[in-house]
Amino acid sequence: MKKKKTTIEDLAILVVNRFDKVDEGFNKVDERLDKVKNGIEKLKNRMTSIEYSQHEIHKKLDNVAYKYELVKLESKFEKRFQKIEARVGIKPRTR
Repeated sequence: MKKKKTTIEDLAILVVNRFDKVDEGFNKVDERLDKVKNGIEKLKNRMTSIEYSQHEIHKKLDNVAYKYELVKLESKFEKRFQKIEARVGIKPRTR
């Protein structure tokens, strides 16, 4: 069997075909990167939303702690007033 002689045109076609396959591969990689970028953007948006929600929760918890401290302080003064009223002989107030 006789070998076919490779010509410059044959080599050029071979090179062009390989470059086309490489371009297809890059296109697939670009598509995947676009999906990853979109995913990252969605995660950033969700993270921002979570951080805002966390901030709101902290504000509410701070307010609850403040109210708790007021109640604690109020009961402390209430006990003092009851002791003073008992010493002085005044009837305790009812709320």
